[in-house]
Amino acid sequence: HRTIIASTFGFLANSNQERVRLFTPQIRVGSAELDNFKFNPQSSVGSVQLPLTDASPDAFRATIWSHMLNAYDRVANEYRSVQNRLRTQADNEDKAPCFSVLSGSPAETYYEAPLAYTSLTPEEQREWEQRLCRISAAFCKHPQFNEAVASMQVEFSRTHLVNTEGTAIVQNRRSFQVMLQVQTTTDDGMVLPLYQSYFATQLDSLPSEDVMLRDAENLGRRLEALVK
Repeated sequence: HRTIIASTFGFLANSNQERVRLFTPQIRVGSAELDNFKFNPQSSVGSVQLPLTDASPDAFRATIWSHMLNAYDRVANEYRSVQNRLRTQADNEDKAPCFSVLSGSPAETYYEAPLAYTSLTPEEQREWEQRLCRISAAFCKHPQFNEAVASMQVEFSRTHLVNTEGTAIVQNRRSFQVMLQVQTTTDDGMVLPLYQSYFATQLDSLPSEDVMLRDAENLGRRLEALVK
């Protein structure tokens, strides 16, 4: 569940909530000693959206199966490329295995109950809309800025991890991020941006409005000094 709010020069530019379900496979082809991650440790086949309701398990199965097939075809080609590269290069300097598996290690299981709430309340959203408008209004002192934004992104995520070794982990994550960003262009065409961000895992752990206002004013002064 994601909430995005943005204000520019004292006016509300965006405020919406969205909910998505994503399925992300990670497939390793080969063996623990050599697999498709050999030359691409960040090997990824991307994510696909799943239905938002649990009403149709068959829709889940069909989507997951289709994406897994496509992902397998891709990583199988990657693995063949790894094998060909090793055959043609003079020497493989990196002798470490691609995947380390402890023999007989137990599968990990962990479960967190669902969060009691999964988005900002309407009152909280309205309060932050007004707060961000007041903060971004501090940039009105600098009409030469071509970008001046105070924004907030709130995410409540619930992750299910399962693998072929029997591991099953269910975890929750909450994040609250506020970003202040200003940008201007010098007379000779150089683009100058500055940013200030705040991150918390609880809404009440974010700095007060007074702190953010002072930081916004300081950001404006610093950018003007950079221009000069």
